[in-house]
Amino acid sequence: MSCYIDGNEIVMNKEKQIKGWLNGSLKEDELIQFKASEEFKKLQKINDAAQLFKAPEFDADASQASIKLTKLNHNKSSNRTIFYKWSAIAAILILGVFIAFQWFSVSNTIITTAANQQEIVSLPDKSKVYLNSNSTLSYSEQDFTDNRTLSLEGEAFFMVERGSTFIVNTPMTSVEVLGTTFNIKSRSNFSEVDCYSGKVKVTDVQKNEAILTSLQRFANYDGKSQTTTFSKKAPNWIGQGKSSFYKTPLYFVLEELATQHQIDLHTESIDTSVIYSGSFEHENLENALQSITLPLQLNYTIQENQVTLQKD
Repeated sequence: MSCYIDGNEIVMNKEKQIKGWLNGSLKEDELIQFKASEEFKKLQKINDAAQLFKAPEFDADASQASIKLTKLNHNKSSNRTIFYKWSAIAAILILGVFIAFQWFSVSNTIITTAANQQEIVSLPDKSKVYLNSNSTLSYSEQDFTDNRTLSLEGEAFFMVERGSTFIVNTPMTSVEVLGTTFNIKSRSNFSEVDCYSGKVKVTDVQKNEAILTSLQRFANYDGKSQTTTFSKKAPNWIGQGKSSFYKTPLYFVLEELATQHQIDLHTESIDTSVIYSGSFEHENLENALQSITLPLQLNYTIQENQVTLQKD
């Protein structure tokens, strides 16, 4: 199933942790967990800055000899009260700055799909995204119509409404379009962009650029990029439930296989750098393995979720 992350709930949980830390009510295991978090590190930096707040010092030299000891003690007590007030203000400032920081950092809409699950996402500009299994899409819903920028990890097919520039960022590529249909696959060190209609501009992490038109593909793996053509009218994973590859190193194919079928693959005895062209289905593991191993003359064994590939 897909998972929608609620930014408000995250902020409330962080606020509860911070309050517990400030008033010392966190249990030992909760305190250890909180101190190991990134939030605590950020909070410590703010706390260090807050130490610059100091209460006014009591000027003993300005006291007159006639002031009684009881009044002197009263003044010291007042100074402690002032210090505590300043400390409380500093704590409130820390909490306020931290909550504001967390609020803006989690304001994005994040959609995640699980294994063998797909999701259709309708964007604020009426564009549609078909999100494949084990993928994550994130964007700012509040200002999306003015800044059509998304982040993707995994695979998705986009049907973009015409309008301002539409940008999809992945760990390895940035794809820029105006209005078109295209597919992006981004897994580990592999990235592939297929243009089905219109025109897209692709820029990879090595600053290689390509302008793709209909039925052109840009692929990047192991720091190498290439542009090729294809003849499919739509991605096979939409409707057909298959993952397709064209002249792709076997280890990327097997990584996708493991992702789609939630298996542990053992490939120590085979050459995973060989090139593979073909497809495998998502529903049946045996059929998927045969689609890969038969053309490459490999064998396989299955033990629960452990799959081992060997030479024929």
